Amino acid sequence: MYQILIVDDEPNIAKGIKHLINYAGMDVSKTFAVHSGQEALDVLQEEEIDLLITDIQMDGMTGLELMHQAKILYPWMETIVISAYQDFKYAQTAIQLGAKDYLIKPIQPEHIINTIRNCLMNHKEKANDVFDTSKLAAGSDMQVYPIAVLDTLIKKSQNNTQDSCHIPYGDEIIEFYGPYFAFLQVATSSTQSEQRMDEITRIGISVMAEEDSITFFIGERIYLLVEWSNEAFRNQSYSKLDYLGMIARTWQYKVKEALDLDIYISYSQILKGINYIEELKQQTDQAIELFEVDEINGIYYYGDYNWSIYQQNLTKQDYENAQNHLIKQVRAYIQENFKKHGLTLGEIAEANHVSSNYLSHLFKQETGNNIWDYVVKLRMEEGKYLWLHTDKKAYEIADYVGYETPEHFSKVFKKYYGQSLQEMKKKHKSSNSSSDQ
Repeated sequence: MYQILIVDDEPNIAKGIKHLINYAGMDVSKTFAVHSGQEALDVLQEEEIDLLITDIQMDGMTGLELMHQAKILYPWMETIVISAYQDFKYAQTAIQLGAKDYLIKPIQPEHIINTIRNCLMNHKEKANDVFDTSKLAAGSDMQVYPIAVLDTLIKKSQNNTQDSCHIPYGDEIIEFYGPYFAFLQVATSSTQSEQRMDEITRIGISVMAEEDSITFFIGERIYLLVEWSNEAFRNQSYSKLDYLGMIARTWQYKVKEALDLDIYISYSQILKGINYIEELKQQTDQAIELFEVDEINGIYYYGDYNWSIYQQNLTKQDYENAQNHLIKQVRAYIQENFKKHGLTLGEIAEANHVSSNYLSHLFKQETGNNIWDYVVKLRMEEGKYLWLHTDKKAYEIADYVGYETPEHFSKVFKKYYGQSLQEMKKKHKSSNSSSDQ
C-alpha cells in the first residue's frame, strides 16, 4: 500500500486531487493534502511517502525547494509536478530533481489519475528492474572496470598537472576529465561472490541519472568515481554532496530490497583536480571502517567525522562521546532556531557541519526521537504557553513559533495534544475557575 502527499496552495485543487485518488481504486493506504511547502515538510518528516504531487509556484517554499528537501529524506520517492506555468526552466529543473511528469493546469481528472497510476506502477516495478543494464547503452557515461584500472588511475594521477588523465585498457583509452571528483565505496560484512558483486553494481547503475559521468571499479569492494565538468558543478539546482548522499541511500535501499543484503557505503568530499584521486579514495577507505562501531547508519560521509579524534586508535567509547557532543550542539542550535520560518533538516545539518543523513540517524539513535519531532515539541510547548498565558491570537502565535499559517499551526497542535486550541483553552479556564472557588 502506498502513501501519497499532495501539496498545492490552492486548497480546492489539493482536495480535488485527494478526492480523485480516494475514489480511483488504487493501492493507496493514505493520502495527505497540505497547502504549503513547510507543511509538506512536516508530513515528510513524520511519514514515509511514496509519491509527492506538488505545485511548483507557492508562497514561502517553492515546489522545487520542497522537491530538493524531500529527495534528501527519501531519494527513491516518485514526484509529479503540477504548474500553471509553461516555463522550460522550471520543467528542466524539476526533471533534474527527479520529477516523473510536469503537468500544466488545468489538468483533466483522467490525466492526473493515469499519471499517478503510472508513477505508482513505476515505483513497484523498480525492484524488478534493478538488473536492467540498459543505461549502459550508447550515450551513457557509465563505465565498469576491474579494480586494477583504479590502481593504474591512482598512479597516473599522482603529481599530474594536467586537467585530465588517460588510461589504456585493452583496445580502448579510458578518459577522466573532471575537473571535480568524488568517490563512493561499497562494502559488505562478509565476502561476496563475483556474481553478487556484479548484481550490486547493476543496482548501483540503476540509481544513477543517465547524464552522470560515472565509473565503477569492482573487486572485493566496489568503488564509484563521480565526475563533474565546470558547467555541471556550477549548476546549483541541487547540492552535489546531498546528491552523493541520495545515491548512497537509494543504492543501499535497493540492494536490501532486491537481494536482502546489507551494504555499507562511504563517500568522500568533492575536490577539484585529477591529482586528488588517491586522497578521495583514501577518504572512503577511512570512512567505511566506521561500520565496525556504527552499523545502524550504514552510510558514512568522510566530512561528518572529526578525524583528529578518530585517528587516535578509535574505541567505541570515543566514538560515542563524540556523538554525544554533536547531539548537544544540535539540541542547542534547535533551541535557538526552532521559531525560524522555513527551518529544515538540511539547514540544521549544515549549521553543525554534518550531512542530513548522518544527523537524522544519529539523532534518532541517541535520543530515540526523530529530529523533527524535537522541533515540533519545542514549537508546541512554546505555542501552548503563549495560548494559555497571554492574549496573543492563534495567528500571532503561529507566526511566532515558525508556522506559515494559523491553519497549519492549529492542525499540528491538535495532533500533538489530542485537542484543539479552543478545547484546551476552555479546559484551562474551567480548571482555573474550579481552583478559585
